[in-house]
Parts: sequence; C-alpha cells; structure tokens
Amino acid sequence: MPEICDWITEKGGPDGLTAGDVFIILDCYLYGTSPSGYSFTTTIEYLFGVLDYYLGFNGDSLTGCDFFVPPDIYVTDVTLRK
Repeated sequence: MPEICDWITEKGGPDGLTAGDVFIILDCYLYGTSPSGYSFTTTIEYLFGVLDYYLGFNGDSLTGCDFFVPPDIYVTDVTLRK
C-alpha cells in the first residue's frame, strides 16, 4: 500500500481525518512536500482522496488504499416462500 495510507491510518483512518489534516495535504501538494516524517510525493489524487475520506466518501481509488473494502457476504441458506 502507498505510504499515504500509513499517514491516514496514523490520523485515525478515514473517519479520523480533520479539516486540519486536509489543509496539511493541501499545503504539501502546493509546496511539493510531504507531511512531516513521510517521504511520499503528495499528488492531486492523494489530495482529493483525503478530501473524499474527510467528506465521508470512498477515496480508495485516488489514494490506492483499501479502507473501504466491502465485506465478504456469503449466502448460506435461502428459503423461498409464496
């Protein structure tokens, strides 16, 4: 997984992101840097992925993370009735 996923996990996962975290990624994108302690290049995809997570949407396709993997659902017994 990309290093951005580690950064998001450190923040408490997608549900733990704050507006301040979004601004950190925005600043990193604008200045071509990465968050303190990380070495990934902040891309526009990472920025919008973090923004999606903050807004409650699935940003996995933009960040490359797998926070929103759907659960495995198994149907073991089906009874049809009239």
